[in-house]
Amino acid sequence: MKVILASASERRKELLARIVDDFEVRVSNFDEEKISFNGDVDLYVKTLSKGKAKDIESKVSEDCVIIAADTIVVINDKILGKPRDEEEAMEMLKLLSDNVHRVYSGVTVINTSTGIMESKSLYTKFTFQN
Repeated sequence: MKVILASASERRKELLARIVDDFEVRVSNFDEEKISFNGDVDLYVKTLSKGKAKDIESKVSEDCVIIAADTIVVINDKILGKPRDEEEAMEMLKLLSDNVHRVYSGVTVINTSTGIMESKSLYTKFTFQN
């Protein structure tokens, strides 16, 4: 059965290639901005990954397995978004340096032939030094 990765992430492509010989990449047009954060980070990353997977599902007609993911960084109960530029990226790295932060990932898999959808989330604690 065809496997579709709903991501343009080079890292996700690399990871999936370790376990799946042949897959297609389709980038989701899901608008993450329309999902408001309610304080539950696990639910938030699962909701984002579901949105991406469902977006791709709505555009395919053949039976396939769709894999979508989202990852966010949380420090001091604040979500760090994607940096807008190099300067903001450096500020974020300074903030993360020598501080414990969590990286949350949500993953959704949809089997379009059965209609089964599964979503999971997990987090990892990190501290990195200067």
